[in-house]
Amino acid sequence: MRRSDWNDGWYQKHLQTNEEPHPVRIPDDAMLREPRTAKAMGGLNVGWFEGRDYSYTKARCCSNSRACTAKRRCM
Repeated sequence: MRRSDWNDGWYQKHLQTNEEPHPVRIPDDAMLREPRTAKAMGGLNVGWFEGRDYSYTKARCCSNSRACTAKRRCM
């Protein structure tokens, strides 16, 4: 069995858009990549970030086959 860093190999995407997931290393705070705006519903309490729903997916390859499985975790 090979050792691998659990924090690597994650992909993040916005659930409300059709954009492709992009690679991230966890811990990751996707909201920090969002623009700040005075229209944010939480205002000062959320640092003026507009919140969205994000999906984090980790792909892992099995060492005994070429098939890969994905574990999905919604944040």
